[in-house]
Amino acid sequence: MLTPCNRFFTRRTKISSAGNKPHVIVNAALTTGVDIGAKVNALVTACGGASCSIYIPAGMYNFKTPIVLASNIELYGAGKQHTILNYTALTPTVGGSTTIAYITTAITAGSSTTKVTIHDLQVNGTREIIGSPSSYNNTTAINLAGTYSVINRVKVGHFWAYGSPIGIGGSHNTLSNSDIEFGTFCVALTGEYQTVTKNFISNHYSSASAAEAPKVHYWDGIVAEGLSYSLIEGNTVEDNGQSGIYEGGNNSVSSHNTITGNLVRHNWNRGIDNGVTGNVTSANGLSVLTITHNHVIDNLEDNIWLVCVQGATVQGNQTEYTPNYPAFFGSHATSTRSGIVVTDTCGIAPQDISNNVIVMENTVADYQGTSVIGLNLAIKTKSIGHKFTGNSSNSRFYVGPSVTLTKNTIQK
Repeated sequence: MLTPCNRFFTRRTKISSAGNKPHVIVNAALTTGVDIGAKVNALVTACGGASCSIYIPAGMYNFKTPIVLASNIELYGAGKQHTILNYTALTPTVGGSTTIAYITTAITAGSSTTKVTIHDLQVNGTREIIGSPSSYNNTTAINLAGTYSVINRVKVGHFWAYGSPIGIGGSHNTLSNSDIEFGTFCVALTGEYQTVTKNFISNHYSSASAAEAPKVHYWDGIVAEGLSYSLIEGNTVEDNGQSGIYEGGNNSVSSHNTITGNLVRHNWNRGIDNGVTGNVTSANGLSVLTITHNHVIDNLEDNIWLVCVQGATVQGNQTEYTPNYPAFFGSHATSTRSGIVVTDTCGIAPQDISNNVIVMENTVADYQGTSVIGLNLAIKTKSIGHKFTGNSSNSRFYVGPSVTLTKNTIQK
């Protein structure tokens, strides 16, 4: 018996050699005058919930109609350099600034979806004029809000809205082997059991830094808030307008996440930024983190930062400040940065403390010989259980005067 997908596309169905899945082929003759979004949505509807693959051949396609994917849909192209989808929708702005209510998303898999796969294609927004707020398009590229879905070998660029270009929520989703560039927050993560691995992530702030003041559109490479039991591994995260990888309790709770094996460099705030904003509460906190084997180089402020974190292992990381640091940041360069910082300066409430952070077997280097601090433990008397041991540093180890050595283990 024919599936709904095959009933609708019998004459345009071919059998893949990989698992004999039905492939629905979007017409390769589509031109820039045809809205490919409406075409893809019609194919999704025709699949009727069945497992169905939609293949878009090599070429350049425009669309204004947002693509909405259903469960068990595979949307793919001939490769991220060959199948190029241009999302040409423009959304209203207020006074040249982004407004969340107006944001549209090019490709969405909603919260009720499962097992959606998007791979081997490129999605672009309309090209911005650097420093001209009205030209930033207030759109996002791909949003996965369901479960067990995958974005792989995709290139995404030029989407400028709060939380763009890639948003991943729900649970058990994966972003891998992709290039995510030119967006406000390049990757925004919530939910649990997410995996972000082997991606290149940059909003290329250095090319806009002279024009964007303040840096309205250029924020972090990866933003994780309300994220748990997730893995951020093997990514290159560089030249973002704020921190490279930000994991925070910004009115949210994040816990049991692992950040490992990433190259994080030349970001315009911190490298790996783990911090609570405001007072620590049961609804606002960060705990049980693993930060291992990352190479963190020449970020404007601190390379690895933990503020008001409850329980973390920071092990086997390499942080460096090289002679390229002042050349890259120019007049913005600062001598107050640190290789690894543990502090509890997030707020002023009694509960705003940091406990049980283990910093061990890290290599911290400053090749400039400036007043940079290698290891920095700046905590109040109430913070306990920190352990600094087995680290190698060629610059200062600062231990704040309020640190209670009987409650913390310090080996300089």
